[in-house]
Amino acid sequence: MIAFLLPLAVALGIGAYGVHVLYSSSRGNLVQPSVLLTLIVLETFFLFAYNLDYLGGRFHNDLMFAFSWAFLPFMTSYFVNSSTIILSSILVGLGLAATAMIEINLSRWCKDFRRSSLAEMKFEDGTIVNLSTHLLIRNPERALKLIVIAVDLLGIGLMLGRIFG
Repeated sequence: MIAFLLPLAVALGIGAYGVHVLYSSSRGNLVQPSVLLTLIVLETFFLFAYNLDYLGGRFHNDLMFAFSWAFLPFMTSYFVNSSTIILSSILVGLGLAATAMIEINLSRWCKDFRRSSLAEMKFEDGTIVNLSTHLLIRNPERALKLIVIAVDLLGIGLMLGRIFG
């Protein structure tokens, strides 16, 4: 339990500090601290809602996975680094959510084949091909690895763009 609560408390503490800094530097303008606070509240809500199946699992589905594990973290990071949200950041966030949707669907497909005992595939022309789990999931698993590389490169590119302008 400590392994969960300690990092959560630290993350929330960092977020609270960020809200304080934005509030202090905004000279009474509550827009920026309110946006950051909203993102923090949403992230915290989805942390529990997705993993603990709030409302009968209504938040534990592919769309909520993409929203809460890709779009929201990106938007929060973008906002923390730029103090703004612009159309291009929303589009990048949606692109990352799309990669999360691809990842969860490919991952589930591979997991299902690992559990099955399918030994052959029959094509419409009557051709039968002997299959192994390794053969069936080799390409989708390679695609999963490439998604990770693509998202990492995108993150590094955005970071370098921020640093070197």
